[in-house]
Amino acid sequence: MNRRLNHHWFHWLLSLGASVTLGAPAWAQATEFELEDFDFWAEQCVLLSYDTDYEKTLEACETAIGLKPKRDNLELWSARSRALFELGQYVEAIGSYNRVLSVAPRESVALAYQCASYVQLSRLDDAIATCEQALAINGSWGTDSPALAWYYHGLALQTTGRLETALGSYGRALRLEPENIMARAGQCAIAAELGYTGGPGNSYQGCTLGESVVAYEQALAQQPDAETLWFQQGLALEQLGRYAQALTSYEQAIGLVEDYSLALAHQCGVLNQLEDFETALAVCDAALAGNGNWDRLGSVYAWSQRSAAQVGTGDYEGALASADRAVAILPDYPGGWNNRAVSLWYLEQLNEATVAIATAYSKEKDILETLAAETFDRSYPESPILFHRRRVFTAFNQGSILLDLGAYDEAVGAYRRAESTLVNWQLPGGTLVSDKFLAKLWSNFAIALHATGNSSLFWQAGDYAQKATQLAPDSYEIWYNSGIIQTAVGHYGYALAALDQATEIDPENPDLAPAWLALGTRALDAAQIPIAWQALQRAATLTPDNIDIAIKQGDTLEQAGCPQIALQFFEVLLNVAPDNSLVAERYQKLLDTLSTDALPFTSSST
Repeated sequence: MNRRLNHHWFHWLLSLGASVTLGAPAWAQATEFELEDFDFWAEQCVLLSYDTDYEKTLEACETAIGLKPKRDNLELWSARSRALFELGQYVEAIGSYNRVLSVAPRESVALAYQCASYVQLSRLDDAIATCEQALAINGSWGTDSPALAWYYHGLALQTTGRLETALGSYGRALRLEPENIMARAGQCAIAAELGYTGGPGNSYQGCTLGESVVAYEQALAQQPDAETLWFQQGLALEQLGRYAQALTSYEQAIGLVEDYSLALAHQCGVLNQLEDFETALAVCDAALAGNGNWDRLGSVYAWSQRSAAQVGTGDYEGALASADRAVAILPDYPGGWNNRAVSLWYLEQLNEATVAIATAYSKEKDILETLAAETFDRSYPESPILFHRRRVFTAFNQGSILLDLGAYDEAVGAYRRAESTLVNWQLPGGTLVSDKFLAKLWSNFAIALHATGNSSLFWQAGDYAQKATQLAPDSYEIWYNSGIIQTAVGHYGYALAALDQATEIDPENPDLAPAWLALGTRALDAAQIPIAWQALQRAATLTPDNIDIAIKQGDTLEQAGCPQIALQFFEVLLNVAPDNSLVAERYQKLLDTLSTDALPFTSSST
């Protein structure tokens, strides 16, 4: 378990030698030797470190050091420090390496492992400075090389958002050690995020997020207990939209460090994407109560994801409170404003929701403008892929709120912004948003296009409605919306097919009868008789007592060139609803028409 650094820790550690207690470790008590044999324990300390048995290494080293605490034995302290690092005792490792450096200030490898420890503790500025000190001194590297410092320098820079600079550090590590799989994984993850494809001579040529996932897998085969590698793999999978796999990687990281705040926060985010909101809420709470090891966003991401989970569970007041907490901690974070808008929308506070979503959009624009203006050592406030994914969500949410307010042209503009972001951010081997979400986006976009009343946009509305059904073939709502839109824009054949699909999925839905009636009426007005008849028949099946549907059926029979059948149909209706003036009017009109034309017919009333 990682421990938090306190203000007096370094002072305590400098006198560490005096605090080491005597006594043989349990595993050695059965062996015949002198308990105070310094040479034996010193030899065990070194030999066990070569075998990577770090628990026994630590016990042997501390026993030897306890026997001769004033002796500056560099090899023993180095072995002890490395064992502490590998066992995840990073605070203690930093202090132990301080003892090494007090004896050998040019021991660059000691500084490199201190840098690595700072990374694990999320003390990223300290990590960057310490790795740079190791590289500047360029003294003894032991069995390692400067690639170690370049890798952790890159990882610290990556975590702070200085992606281009981190890419360079990973490149330096790979030039020294071309087979360094961890550096390759980090390099490919950043290159893919920045949209770099590389070229001849660039070490990141052909890098994709998918390749970084494979590289992390290879690295984890060598270091299965490295929680940071599990987290980085999970992040790459999350960026790819492969949420179930990302969840597994985050679970592995949390299994190693159960209070790993950053991994828990991202696990919460992935669970939200998978719509497991109850679990997501519990995990977000665990993240906020965890070890406090965050990235550059701090706890804001966890509060924002907590708000999203609460929306999913229907706790809109709680969601608003969590979003407000995120906004209070980091007012420039667009995600907090976006979730505030969603919470307000569900609370039917549309005007406040409009302000919040506009603020989210404004914050996103500010970030884009700042990044465009910076040309050297840019600092990205969060993962570019996750940022652009949320830009799509922000635009979608803004469009939906504007749609509810009747601001149809503005809603269309918001949906077009979402579409533009999707076009400009393609992910090889992954997806910026899920097909389910994209279907909702296209469906709402179609509704907004039609709602403008601009007939020149109607064909687009029909196309987007059709695209939505292709992405969500099992969704009643998507097929139903498509049927309504296709009816409204005059694509009656598509409307018939869409409503048939909706009926197959949810045949008892009460919204279907009015939709079938609307299609039948519009198709009849357009003289699309077969479609009109089918639609009205389906409507009548759902609501057989609806006289308005029956009247339209009679009108359809008349327009189909079957006046005698239509007359008989209205005669039956007249017997059922003798006081309905429309039925009486239709019946009399048909009777007069047939009498005038002197067509032979037989009426059951004569």
